[in-house]
Amino acid sequence: MTVTIGPLQPPEVPALCELFQRVFSVTLTPEVRHWKYEQGPRLGSVSLVARNATGALLGHVGALVFPGVCQGRPLPMAQVCDVMVAPSARGGVDAGGVYGRLMAALQAELAQAYPGVLAYGFAGIRPYKLGARMGLYRAVQPCRMGFHPAQGLPAQPGEPHKAAAATALPRQARRQWPAPWAMTARPLAWDAPALGRLWQLLGPRSAGPLVQRTPAYLQWRYAGHPQHRYQAWALRRWGLTQGWVVTRSLPDGSLCIVDSLLPNAVTARNLAALLARTEASIGSWDIETEASARFEPIMCCEVRVDRWHSDHVNPRFQPGDTDVF
Repeated sequence: MTVTIGPLQPPEVPALCELFQRVFSVTLTPEVRHWKYEQGPRLGSVSLVARNATGALLGHVGALVFPGVCQGRPLPMAQVCDVMVAPSARGGVDAGGVYGRLMAALQAELAQAYPGVLAYGFAGIRPYKLGARMGLYRAVQPCRMGFHPAQGLPAQPGEPHKAAAATALPRQARRQWPAPWAMTARPLAWDAPALGRLWQLLGPRSAGPLVQRTPAYLQWRYAGHPQHRYQAWALRRWGLTQGWVVTRSLPDGSLCIVDSLLPNAVTARNLAALLARTEASIGSWDIETEASARFEPIMCCEVRVDRWHSDHVNPRFQPGDTDVF
């Protein structure tokens, strides 16, 4: 079978969306794809397709390239996504197959356009094992969603209903704070100046690689999302904003912590207890429970470009680093 690899062309977007539906059984509209690949603060994006002799699409691989930071130094970071091969073209699982050729083309494109880039992606166990066997993936972080149960506590005087008081913190979490009752979580507007101040204060301190959470990034990723709605929260102690959290209500009624920028002392269980509401449990990748330990994880992995970044402290990814949550 004759296969050629090249950039996706604008007239091919409807065919790409149809392929996405066939492979993932999820709808991707041209509008959502435009938001994901073309809008927002980024260094660039890559969208490569495999075509047969008639020009029909056999596969695709994409990457969204963002400005990142690691220990105060700039680092380009590329989220590899929308990796798919049509069922009729999945025969080869080596470098000469459609998947292998697409990944090799992506590696070459990223290496040339963004020297030193750290590429990462989120794969199911089977795709991860295939990529690891081919020398493409290095495991970074297993991702499982654990849940903190709803506290059943009323809102505190002077606090919005959806912001639980710090007295909801479990005993273990309280020991990590000087005064539990001094902490609150309050809804935060997307244009709040605190978002920019907190990035300038906390972002450069990241020990591992981190996509820059600037106000422009938050506006694109959350405030302007074409399908989902998110809520930002300010974490306050002694009347001062210490960090922020972004949540999304999931279809089952639970509240998912999708992103955060916080002092190192704050744990996911701190956040879950702080945000607990009467009607919702709180989910996070960083909450480990007996139930979540039994889940098959999604594997966050580094995608090799020209070398592995194992000399860095591994990044700590959150659901908001995907294009799914």
